[in-house]
Amino acid sequence: MASPLGWHPHFGQIGGLDLRTWLAAYPAAALPVRSIVLASEERTGSEYLCQLMGATGRLGRPSEYLNTYWMRRFIADYPDQVGAQMAIAHRVGTTANRCFAMKAHAVHIDRLLTGGSVRAAFPDPVFVRLHRRDLVAQAVSLYRARASNRYHAYVVAERDIEFDGEAIGQALIELVRAKARWSVYFARNAIAPLTAAYEDLAADPYPIVNEIARRIGEAIDERALDLASPLRIQNDDISAAWKQRFIDEYRNLDVFDVV
Repeated sequence: MASPLGWHPHFGQIGGLDLRTWLAAYPAAALPVRSIVLASEERTGSEYLCQLMGATGRLGRPSEYLNTYWMRRFIADYPDQVGAQMAIAHRVGTTANRCFAMKAHAVHIDRLLTGGSVRAAFPDPVFVRLHRRDLVAQAVSLYRARASNRYHAYVVAERDIEFDGEAIGQALIELVRAKARWSVYFARNAIAPLTAAYEDLAADPYPIVNEIARRIGEAIDERALDLASPLRIQNDDISAAWKQRFIDEYRNLDVFDVV
């Protein structure tokens, strides 16, 4: 039987495997009848939430199945066709109760729509809108992750980086644009997603995971979340200092940004 955490790239259990060997741990089963879509941007704690959901064994196994570059860091022959990726997602990302879950940034939905449809990908969906209240902190985090190629606390940074206010500002605008796209999508489709904030997830994840479960008619045991490791919410003194420096240097009431 596959490990309850072995589906996820971060745990190192699929690193270096070929696609066939990895999928052998997840035999093809009945197609999902319900879905959970983690609608998010980068640096919102989405991978942490994926980990927690997967640990329950009842809320699907969400990951970035449509992120070819990311998946190929672990499985070199991961396919690049959207249809093939979604077939893998439905197979690996669906738990025994036929609940499928997937993490989706706006760019992932763009990819999905080049070769598929939201209706086909996500049967009976529950949308979880994961966001971050502190946008400047989010932009600082995104800049640091990209510049160092260190997206998680347990990964060693590939290079030292310096403060770059212009790059942080561009990351801020990029995040606001992506956030707005989800808002428009939900408004136009009269969807009221379950909203969850990074800050609340960091403080106590159980109420959020429990509410996701409730939305699909499941009950979970808080002790199941103890399985979820090694990911943790990232935050440190450098990010706090760079956030304040960005505000100090770029604060200007006479600049009205176009996004």
